[in-house]
Amino acid sequence: MTSTQKFVAAYLPPGFADWEGSVLLPILAALGFQVRYVSDDGGVRMSLGGLRVQPDLSVADLASKPPDVLILIGSESWLTLPIETPILQVTRLMLEQQKPAGAICSATVALAKAGLLRGRKYTSNGQAFLEHFAPGAANPANYVSRLAVREVLEMLGLMSDSRRTNWTARCAAGELPTADLFME
Repeated sequence: MTSTQKFVAAYLPPGFADWEGSVLLPILAALGFQVRYVSDDGGVRMSLGGLRVQPDLSVADLASKPPDVLILIGSESWLTLPIETPILQVTRLMLEQQKPAGAICSATVALAKAGLLRGRKYTSNGQAFLEHFAPGAANPANYVSRLAVREVLEMLGLMSDSRRTNWTARCAAGELPTADLFME
Protein backbone atom coordinates (compact mmCIF):
# COMPACT_ATOMS: atom_id res chain seq x y z
CA MET A 1 0.00 0.00 0.00
CA THR A 2 1.46 3.33 -1.01
CA SER A 3 1.24 6.33 1.30
CA THR A 4 -1.55 7.80 -0.84
CA GLN A 5 -3.53 4.56 -1.11
CA LYS A 6 -6.22 4.35 1.58
CA PHE A 7 -7.13 1.01 3.12
CA VAL A 8 -10.87 0.26 3.04
CA ALA A 9 -12.09 -2.65 5.17
CA ALA A 10 -15.48 -4.06 4.13
CA TYR A 11 -16.90 -6.19 6.93
CA LEU A 12 -19.04 -9.13 5.78
CA PRO A 13 -21.38 -10.37 8.53
CA PRO A 14 -23.00 -13.81 8.35
CA GLY A 15 -25.59 -13.83 5.54
CA PHE A 16 -24.39 -10.50 4.15
CA ALA A 17 -26.45 -8.79 1.47
CA ASP A 18 -24.21 -9.32 -1.56
CA TRP A 19 -25.65 -6.37 -3.49
CA GLU A 20 -25.00 -3.75 -0.82
CA GLY A 21 -21.33 -3.14 -1.53
CA SER A 22 -21.65 -3.70 -5.27
CA VAL A 23 -21.73 -0.02 -6.25
CA LEU A 24 -19.45 1.56 -3.65
CA LEU A 25 -16.59 -0.94 -3.39
CA PRO A 26 -15.81 -1.24 -7.15
CA ILE A 27 -15.78 2.56 -7.40
CA LEU A 28 -13.32 2.82 -4.51
CA ALA A 29 -11.11 0.05 -5.95
CA ALA A 30 -11.07 1.74 -9.38
CA LEU A 31 -10.03 4.99 -7.70
CA GLY A 32 -6.99 3.27 -6.16
CA PHE A 33 -8.31 2.46 -2.70
CA GLN A 34 -7.08 -0.83 -1.29
CA VAL A 35 -10.36 -2.68 -0.65
CA ARG A 36 -10.06 -5.70 1.64
CA TYR A 37 -12.84 -7.93 2.90
CA VAL A 38 -13.14 -8.88 6.57
CA SER A 39 -15.06 -11.50 8.56
CA ASP A 40 -14.97 -12.21 12.28
CA ASP A 41 -12.35 -14.96 11.98
CA GLY A 42 -11.18 -14.45 8.39
CA GLY A 43 -13.23 -17.47 7.34
CA VAL A 44 -15.48 -17.83 4.30
CA ARG A 45 -18.76 -15.93 4.33
CA MET A 46 -21.89 -16.93 2.44
CA SER A 47 -24.17 -14.15 1.21
CA LEU A 48 -27.95 -14.16 1.10
CA GLY A 49 -27.68 -14.96 -2.61
CA GLY A 50 -25.30 -17.89 -2.10
CA LEU A 51 -22.10 -16.03 -3.04
CA ARG A 52 -19.11 -17.48 -1.18
CA VAL A 53 -16.40 -14.96 -0.32
CA GLN A 54 -12.99 -15.70 1.21
CA PRO A 55 -12.15 -12.56 3.21
CA ASP A 56 -8.62 -11.18 3.30
CA LEU A 57 -8.61 -10.39 7.02
CA SER A 58 -10.19 -11.14 10.37
CA VAL A 59 -11.58 -8.47 12.69
CA ALA A 60 -8.59 -9.11 14.99
CA ASP A 61 -6.27 -8.17 12.09
CA LEU A 62 -7.82 -4.70 12.08
CA ALA A 63 -6.31 -4.04 15.53
CA SER A 64 -2.78 -4.30 14.12
CA LYS A 65 -3.67 -2.79 10.73
CA PRO A 66 -6.49 -0.28 11.27
CA PRO A 67 -8.32 0.74 8.10
CA ASP A 68 -8.66 4.30 6.88
CA VAL A 69 -12.31 3.57 6.07
CA LEU A 70 -14.66 0.91 7.47
CA ILE A 71 -17.76 -0.25 5.59
CA LEU A 72 -20.26 -2.48 7.38
CA ILE A 73 -22.31 -4.44 4.84
CA GLY A 74 -25.92 -5.18 5.77
CA SER A 75 -27.34 -8.51 6.92
CA GLU A 76 -30.27 -9.64 9.02
CA SER A 77 -27.67 -10.83 11.54
CA TRP A 78 -27.11 -7.19 12.60
CA LEU A 79 -30.63 -7.14 14.06
CA THR A 80 -29.68 -9.57 16.84
CA LEU A 81 -25.96 -8.84 17.21
CA PRO A 82 -24.80 -8.22 20.80
CA ILE A 83 -23.55 -4.64 21.17
CA GLU A 84 -20.14 -5.63 22.58
CA THR A 85 -18.80 -7.55 19.62
CA PRO A 86 -15.29 -7.04 18.21
CA ILE A 87 -16.51 -5.42 14.98
CA LEU A 88 -18.52 -2.85 16.91
CA GLN A 89 -15.47 -2.19 19.11
CA VAL A 90 -13.45 -1.52 15.93
CA THR A 91 -16.26 0.74 14.68
CA ARG A 92 -16.26 2.65 17.97
CA LEU A 93 -12.49 3.21 17.68
CA MET A 94 -12.83 4.37 14.08
CA LEU A 95 -15.46 6.92 15.06
CA GLU A 96 -13.46 8.10 18.09
CA GLN A 97 -10.48 8.67 15.76
CA GLN A 98 -12.73 10.64 13.36
CA LYS A 99 -12.21 8.01 10.63
CA PRO A 100 -15.04 7.28 8.19
CA ALA A 101 -17.23 4.32 9.11
CA GLY A 102 -20.22 3.61 6.88
CA ALA A 103 -23.00 1.26 7.91
CA ILE A 104 -25.32 0.00 5.20
CA CYS A 105 -28.92 -1.07 5.75
CA SER A 106 -29.46 -3.09 8.94
CA ALA A 107 -25.89 -2.44 10.12
CA THR A 108 -27.25 0.93 11.25
CA VAL A 109 -29.46 -0.92 13.75
CA ALA A 110 -26.42 -2.40 15.51
CA LEU A 111 -24.71 1.01 15.58
CA ALA A 112 -27.82 2.61 17.06
CA LYS A 113 -28.17 -0.09 19.74
CA ALA A 114 -24.47 0.32 20.62
CA GLY A 115 -24.96 4.07 21.02
CA LEU A 116 -22.69 4.87 18.09
CA LEU A 117 -25.20 7.12 16.32
CA ARG A 118 -25.67 9.47 19.30
CA GLY A 119 -24.68 12.99 18.38
CA ARG A 120 -23.98 12.05 14.75
CA LYS A 121 -25.77 12.60 11.47
CA TYR A 122 -26.77 9.24 10.00
CA THR A 123 -28.75 7.58 7.26
CA SER A 124 -30.51 4.20 7.25
CA ASN A 125 -33.31 2.38 5.45
CA GLY A 126 -35.57 5.05 6.88
CA GLN A 127 -36.09 6.57 10.29
CA ALA A 128 -39.15 4.36 10.87
CA PHE A 129 -37.05 1.24 10.09
CA LEU A 130 -34.43 2.24 12.62
CA GLU A 131 -36.99 3.18 15.25
CA HIS A 132 -38.73 -0.19 14.77
CA PHE A 133 -35.57 -2.25 15.34
CA ALA A 134 -33.77 0.07 17.78
CA PRO A 135 -36.50 2.06 19.57
CA GLY A 136 -35.18 5.29 21.08
CA ALA A 137 -31.56 4.47 20.23
CA ALA A 138 -31.03 7.22 17.65
CA ASN A 139 -32.10 10.85 17.59
CA PRO A 140 -34.56 11.31 14.70
CA ALA A 141 -33.39 14.93 14.33
CA ASN A 142 -29.99 13.62 13.17
CA TYR A 143 -31.46 11.42 10.43
CA VAL A 144 -30.44 12.37 6.88
CA SER A 145 -32.49 10.95 4.00
CA ARG A 146 -29.71 10.18 1.50
CA LEU A 147 -28.16 7.09 -0.06
CA ALA A 148 -25.42 5.50 2.07
CA VAL A 149 -23.10 5.04 -0.93
CA ARG A 150 -23.22 8.74 -1.72
CA GLU A 151 -22.69 9.56 1.96
CA VAL A 152 -19.48 7.49 2.07
CA LEU A 153 -18.19 9.16 -1.09
CA GLU A 154 -19.01 12.53 0.49
CA MET A 155 -17.12 11.57 3.68
CA LEU A 156 -14.07 10.75 1.57
CA GLY A 157 -14.21 14.10 -0.21
CA LEU A 158 -14.87 12.50 -3.61
CA MET A 159 -18.10 14.35 -4.49
CA SER A 160 -17.59 17.69 -6.20
CA ASP A 161 -20.64 19.69 -7.27
CA SER A 162 -20.40 18.37 -10.84
CA ARG A 163 -20.01 14.77 -9.64
CA ARG A 164 -22.99 15.17 -7.31
CA THR A 165 -25.09 16.51 -10.21
CA ASN A 166 -23.99 13.66 -12.50
CA TRP A 167 -24.59 11.09 -9.72
CA THR A 168 -28.12 12.37 -9.16
CA ALA A 169 -28.86 12.40 -12.91
CA ARG A 170 -27.64 8.83 -13.35
CA CYS A 171 -29.66 7.55 -10.41
CA ALA A 172 -32.77 9.40 -11.67
CA ALA A 173 -32.28 7.75 -15.08
CA GLY A 174 -32.08 4.31 -13.46
CA GLU A 175 -28.35 3.94 -14.14
CA LEU A 176 -25.77 2.72 -11.67
CA PRO A 177 -23.05 5.29 -11.05
CA THR A 178 -19.63 3.83 -11.86
CA ALA A 179 -16.00 4.84 -11.40
CA ASP A 180 -15.93 6.72 -14.73
CA LEU A 181 -17.91 9.46 -12.97
CA PHE A 182 -14.77 10.15 -10.90
CA MET A 183 -12.22 10.01 -13.73
CA GLU A 184 -11.53 13.65 -14.54
